[in-house]
Amino acid sequence: MAIIDFRGSIPLLNNSTRVTIALPSLVPEKTDKWKVLWLLGEEGRSSDHYVRFSSIEKLSEEWNIAVVMPEGLHSDYENMVRGLRWFDYISDSLPRFIYDNFPVSDTKEDNFVFGFGMGGLGALRLAFRVPVFAAAYGACGTDLDVFAQDAAHSTAAYIRKLQTIYGDDFLSEDVLDSSDLYRLASQAQVIPPLMVISSGYSFLKLKSVLSSKARGSVFINSENTTGYDDALKAFHDMTEKL
Repeated sequence: MAIIDFRGSIPLLNNSTRVTIALPSLVPEKTDKWKVLWLLGEEGRSSDHYVRFSSIEKLSEEWNIAVVMPEGLHSDYENMVRGLRWFDYISDSLPRFIYDNFPVSDTKEDNFVFGFGMGGLGALRLAFRVPVFAAAYGACGTDLDVFAQDAAHSTAAYIRKLQTIYGDDFLSEDVLDSSDLYRLASQAQVIPPLMVISSGYSFLKLKSVLSSKARGSVFINSENTTGYDDALKAFHDMTEKL
């Protein structure tokens, strides 16, 4: 078992970043390659957060799968108006860097994307925008409606964050069409297998939007999970059935 902590600059992001990579001890032979779980980080967390606070190292070994854990700071994993191109990074330059430097498979059937919190937002945007990237996508404990106009989304600090990521006119039709999860789900021609673990009105709303077009997807009330490991195991069980 190996845990690799990469620190450096990766093309497209054009900024120093950190990626933690878990590799199982059973090394692929000849043309064999590991499957990959892209485990996107929560807001503001370091890339080794899951290694410290979940059993991902043990699960990587048990499932014989490589796990790539990038960090995304406070970006919503979006191409920021005032910041870095985080979506291009997770959808393009980071995968190319990993595929070029580690014996992991780049085929859709061998790639899976999951995220907690902000990481789930990145995973779902990948699912709706780039469904051919992975075989399945999942999110747990994610704010599914970042553009909601309620008390929790109306503080001065939160509005500054939205303006930094999406621009001053963050409720414009153009921004909502390109970044709002409900609109992305409605507009998507193909919905890949999904697992969404959440609760509340936003969860039910996304489930309703996807109900007629998300075959093979799983929606779990977050009250039925107890942390990182339960969610990761549920997602793995789903991918085993694909």
